[in-house]
Amino acid sequence: MDMSEHLSRGEPVLEHLWKQFRALDYRPEFLERAIPSWWTAEAVADPNGLDHLKLLLAQRLGLDIEALRDRDQVLPIAPMGMRFKRSSNLHSEEPPDPNLAFLSRVARFAAGAIEPSHPLPAAASTLHSAILAQTGRPFVDLEAILSYCWSRNIAVVHVDAIPMAKKGLDALVYGVKDRFVIIVLRKMGTEAWADAAFTIAHELAHIALGHVTENLAIIDDSSEAERARDTEREADTFAAQLMSGGRYRSTWRQGAKSGATLAERALRYQKEWQIDAGHIILRAAFDKDVPWANARAACKHLPQHSDVPRSFINTFALSHLDASRISKDAQEMLESTIRPAA
Repeated sequence: MDMSEHLSRGEPVLEHLWKQFRALDYRPEFLERAIPSWWTAEAVADPNGLDHLKLLLAQRLGLDIEALRDRDQVLPIAPMGMRFKRSSNLHSEEPPDPNLAFLSRVARFAAGAIEPSHPLPAAASTLHSAILAQTGRPFVDLEAILSYCWSRNIAVVHVDAIPMAKKGLDALVYGVKDRFVIIVLRKMGTEAWADAAFTIAHELAHIALGHVTENLAIIDDSSEAERARDTEREADTFAAQLMSGGRYRSTWRQGAKSGATLAERALRYQKEWQIDAGHIILRAAFDKDVPWANARAACKHLPQHSDVPRSFINTFALSHLDASRISKDAQEMLESTIRPAA
């Protein structure tokens, strides 16, 4: 049975909806995950089954429920009051495409499963010290920054299955009432834990700097035009200070270029400066002191983690989210979206 048959099960209305989903570039494998577990042949036969399915799809995918229920129309929509802005231009709002509509639902469900977020220090150096004091780690790394975020009731999840294929969408940070939710989207390998940590630090910077207000989502992507904007440079500078505590010096390379030599030097300065070796290497690439290809090769020479960042981030999330605070359907959708692969 292909995806369209599984969704419609012979129901003409759902066959019509399937065509609309495909016209909007929803990926079949994503829709497969969005279908609730109770959608069976028995549910099709239930007089209320179709209406219940429409309601659930609207809630899970961020669709206009009235358009779906009354007109059988697939219309991505933001939750009431939610606005989307590119970090490069905080005065320009983004209309929700299928990805943003869906991710806003993930953010709402995650926000519903945490207590109100605590304020962050406004200074990066203060935040750096607070993370080390709270976690007891020798330097700020992925584990330390996740521990701190959750201690402040700031939810962090990684989502790898989104409705539409879209390059360059790195992360989003949402202000949902009095709660903050960070969603990491970029796929990263086992050598990229420092990359993941900096991505989260960058989103924390948007929160600490006051860029994120109630019912606002800031969208970060990796394009050169985006990275050059004032708000992005401000968040990058804050995140670099948060990760290093201001102890980073560009002289650490001492002419090293190869991956193995860069890794050896970075590990030496990790002990001396108490800065994560992966961040030291990536900082040099970010500052254009070494080519990105050399930096990526160097990260592969560092001691490797057994999990990719997504698995670690989401295992952390599942241990901290209070699923009892949200509905059973919201629980199923959120857990199916972020649960690490077995």
